[in-house]
Amino acid sequence: MLVTGCGTLDLLKDRKRDSVEIHVDNQTGGTLSNVTIYVVQSVKRPNTTNYVVAHTDSTVLGDLAPGVRQKGTLYEKNIQGTDGSFEFSALDSNGKKYSTKFGYLTNGAFLEFQHALIVQKDTILIK
Repeated sequence: MLVTGCGTLDLLKDRKRDSVEIHVDNQTGGTLSNVTIYVVQSVKRPNTTNYVVAHTDSTVLGDLAPGVRQKGTLYEKNIQGTDGSFEFSALDSNGKKYSTKFGYLTNGAFLEFQHALIVQKDTILIK
């Protein structure tokens, strides 16, 4: 199916997807703390024409023990009607920060139903 022009926005509105699930699998061998998934979007500063990148919503998973997989959910009703992406953030027991940006949303609409992140000692895999 090829969708072009303004019909694309109508298709996104009618698709009945108002949330996205984010699954995080801790394969680091240690506990991850402060596990959080953010929605990152450009937000207009009040009384200016300037925009700033901001976290417009988040789901906090908290601490994640080794070998545990946990799910968080983000909802469209909590975000701006602009393009954006997701950001994963966590700390290990030694204070090492794990962070990556992934995915995409357009005009405040999620394009996928879910994402899966596999956090390893030196890599974050995104499916």
